[in-house]
Amino acid sequence: MSIYFNADGYADADCRAWFELELIDPIAYRDTLPLMKTNTEEVMDGIFENVLHNNNNDDDEKKTSDFESTLPQQIKTALSAKYRSDSEPIVLSPLSAGQTYIVRVKCVNTEGVTCSDFHAPIELKVPPSRPIISRHRALDGAVYLQYACPNYNFLPVVQPKYEIQAAPHHIQTAFTEQTQVRIDTLRNGWDYVFKVRSSNAYGQSEWSKPVKLHPLKQPAQPTALIAACGDRAISVFWSSLDNIAHEEIKGAWLVVSDPPTTEITSTTRQRAEFTALDNETHYRFQVVAKNDNYRIESDWTTPTKPAAKKDSDEYEKDKNSAIDMIMKVNRHKQKEINRQRAETERAARSSLPPQHVESHGTQDAQRTIGAGSVARNRDQILQQLSTIKAKKNKK
Repeated sequence: MSIYFNADGYADADCRAWFELELIDPIAYRDTLPLMKTNTEEVMDGIFENVLHNNNNDDDEKKTSDFESTLPQQIKTALSAKYRSDSEPIVLSPLSAGQTYIVRVKCVNTEGVTCSDFHAPIELKVPPSRPIISRHRALDGAVYLQYACPNYNFLPVVQPKYEIQAAPHHIQTAFTEQTQVRIDTLRNGWDYVFKVRSSNAYGQSEWSKPVKLHPLKQPAQPTALIAACGDRAISVFWSSLDNIAHEEIKGAWLVVSDPPTTEITSTTRQRAEFTALDNETHYRFQVVAKNDNYRIESDWTTPTKPAAKKDSDEYEKDKNSAIDMIMKVNRHKQKEINRQRAETERAARSSLPPQHVESHGTQDAQRTIGAGSVARNRDQILQQLSTIKAKKNKK
């Protein structure tokens, strides 16, 4: 809020006066706030009238510093402002939307204080400012957004409500007073654009700047790491059921060593070979399944060193054994997934309401009754045919 006023004669150099704004607000400002001076001195020097009329400079500085220490940081900033003339408005900030203020201007110098009349009560009716999305993150089939209206203070009765829009699926969330939200049921591998708008009883803000997010499936943690050692070489194998290059994951496996050597990236094979190693150094390895949204690390392998005396045939045999072991682990994982899926489906069927079970039973009974009726009709038809055939034979 900006306050304009006219101070003819009081801004002269001979008067050496400065201007203060007295604001009555039961919540934020309860004291006289000196916000304007005609000279370039610090406003805090004349904050209290009893300081102005006290000739003891040491006491003045002490009282001023004591008062300043009790002020919030945002008010200290306002009190430190400098003004040169009454042609500039007195700017009050921060204020609260929905609050009613009563103000008057005071002209002060060492000889006394002259006050204007109180202005009519001013209710601050300001719509929310344009929101800013301060934090965001893409997740597995979801996104996280955090946002706020900058420099907008308000009373609880006019708290802004936020709405969020997303493209391309035209997702629009319900109005909420929360300043952070998680949006689920999104498609992995799709590009989404999000924007936020706020509103209250005083109006509606503009849409925020859009942010682009790309949900991706979280890769599974690589497990069952096996290291096969050869002369100056170690091959690392791991287990994972992910198609890491699928469009819903768009990731890769990164294999690293300790001590550091090279970093090997793979998107197809679950193996990596480190060569040109020192036969006398112990190495350990880790596999990282990563994409733009996630970084899932495996456990480290047990430290091991290359086998200097192992020939190539033995090294190949060890690698083949490791491959067989990884395949067994993968089959076991898939079997466990199938078992859990079957249990989930069985539990879902058992949780059906009783009327569904009764209806299924009734349908089964009706099918049984129908089958019995068909059988009886067939017997009757066969009996009639045999009777007709016997009559023909008699003739």
